[in-house]
Amino acid sequence: DVKGVRRWLAEHGRPSSASAQRLSCFVRDPHAVPASIAGHEMVLTGALAAERMGLPVLTGMQRPLYRIQASGEDLEQIPQALGGFRTERGANLTLIADPEHLADCDARTDPDGRVIAPPSRVMLDLYLEPRGEAAVGVFLDLWGSKDIT
Repeated sequence: DVKGVRRWLAEHGRPSSASAQRLSCFVRDPHAVPASIAGHEMVLTGALAAERMGLPVLTGMQRPLYRIQASGEDLEQIPQALGGFRTERGANLTLIADPEHLADCDARTDPDGRVIAPPSRVMLDLYLEPRGEAAVGVFLDLWGSKDIT
């Protein structure tokens, strides 16, 4: 039962917002983030990734969410490498540390060259966005038993 397994994962794989090291930042064009920066792969996830998969889910967040294979000081350097800066107010991009490479396993590249996290990671990262629980429910309904390629 594919749908049942996905719902089990949504219930038991929910990330803790306290455990996710993330940075809010401002960059000139948050939709023109390269596939990698400073040697670290940037993997799109969350609501914007869901939309690119053909499963549009609205959350309160109107900014891209990227997992990046960096943590600690390396993560702190990424906003500047993107030509921006870290900020809590006026942020238009969120970066999540991904030192365990959770987002790049089975990631896909879209026609624009953007690396998209696999559907299961996108679903779980929706919990990190405003109204995340409702967004996950909608995502699961839209995903159903479809095979997303």
